[in-house]
Amino acid sequence: MSTASPKPTSWRRIAGDASLRRSLLLRCEALKAMREWFWARGFVEIDPPVLAPWVGMEPHLVPLETRMSDGKRTLRVFHQTSPEYALKKLLAAGMPDCFALGHVFRDGEVSPLHNPEFTLLEWYRHGADYTALMDDTAGLTAELAVKLGGSPIIDVRGKQVDLTPPWERITVAEAMQRWAGVDIESATSDEDFRAAAREAGNEWVTHESWEDLFFKLFLTHVEPNLGWPKPVILCEYPVRFGALARRKPENPLVAERFEAYIAGVELCNGYSELTDPVEQRERLETEQRQRAALGAEALPVDEDFLDALAGGFPACAGNALGVDRLVMLLAGETDIARVTWFPFPVMAEWAERHRH
Repeated sequence: MSTASPKPTSWRRIAGDASLRRSLLLRCEALKAMREWFWARGFVEIDPPVLAPWVGMEPHLVPLETRMSDGKRTLRVFHQTSPEYALKKLLAAGMPDCFALGHVFRDGEVSPLHNPEFTLLEWYRHGADYTALMDDTAGLTAELAVKLGGSPIIDVRGKQVDLTPPWERITVAEAMQRWAGVDIESATSDEDFRAAAREAGNEWVTHESWEDLFFKLFLTHVEPNLGWPKPVILCEYPVRFGALARRKPENPLVAERFEAYIAGVELCNGYSELTDPVEQRERLETEQRQRAALGAEALPVDEDFLDALAGGFPACAGNALGVDRLVMLLAGETDIARVTWFPFPVMAEWAERHRH
């Protein structure tokens, strides 16, 4: 009988690691507690499709696709990157406040914080704006920490983070000024932004577009500082980064969009929903042009979604929260593979062993 150490296959990695089993069981309790939190507040749970002929069109997301057939014709369908379109159609149809808790897919993303298949919690409130969803996020997260760990204070890589609401709120412009040293409100052109970034000490800047340079500066200088020693709500993104979000009435250059960060980890993405079908179509067409500029395929516009907006879509706000990341933080882990039953590296290893 072989005495070699077992490889981290789909079941041996769990069988040989008691700490991993505890983290996975905590995941079970977290999913239960999330559902109870929403049920207690009158939300209904929706079971949206995993496969559909439509998909989110964000320029930097790569959807997985497949083919389905009824024996007479073949239909191109996509593994959903988010249940957003489906839930919004149901809101237009008259459904009450609702949430979905399930799997979504994004190709090309594998890291301690990314898996091509992951669990997303998404919810919508009628008559609310993005500030209500900020409160939801802080309240839900703190309650989960207390219910699962007995305290709103969690340990992340040897440091304590206090999840007790309220969480600090800071605008994107303020964050870029504070940590990257760049005033994005005045540097509106590609050339001005590159000059401001170089002046702030980023000598590597060459010919980046405004969008690419923003993300490089943000990931390098801003994101690592967010969420210590308490979570941070980052809000009011430039409207170019809020394709489905409503413009802020007092400042139409920014969108009523926010993200929450805990210990440098992006937890969620929420916003006051754009309800104007004409502006929404223009924004989707802009995303198509951005995809083309990146060399990505143009994706089909979901005309049914635009019809839902035109048919009486209500004022509302929605948020999408990464469940695996939240459970990872609550469990004291540093890799979502430690709170995922079958993470991608293990699945890939299995496929490689069996491909012949």
